[in-house]
Amino acid sequence: MAKPRHHPHFRQSRTAQSLILCVFMNNAGYPGPPEFVAQGDRVLVIGVATGKIKATNKAFKDEWVFDITVRDGKLTRIQEYIDTQALARAS
Repeated sequence: MAKPRHHPHFRQSRTAQSLILCVFMNNAGYPGPPEFVAQGDRVLVIGVATGKIKATNKAFKDEWVFDITVRDGKLTRIQEYIDTQALARAS
């Protein structure tokens, strides 16, 4: 797996970015590093999660986005968007 790099436009906090990368990269089911899109104090983290629903043993591929606000080097808001239909189809 490729080593993720700090996004050049994510100037608010390298610590916040490192925390986000740590969460996503240390969990099975995330096949690769997420993409970061940043403007001002907002960062979109875009990625994919894969796995199986235990009850049905059906696989899913969930494309997701986290909308994160960083102020003064701290995460102040996180909004998650997931593909609920992908999870519903596997349920």
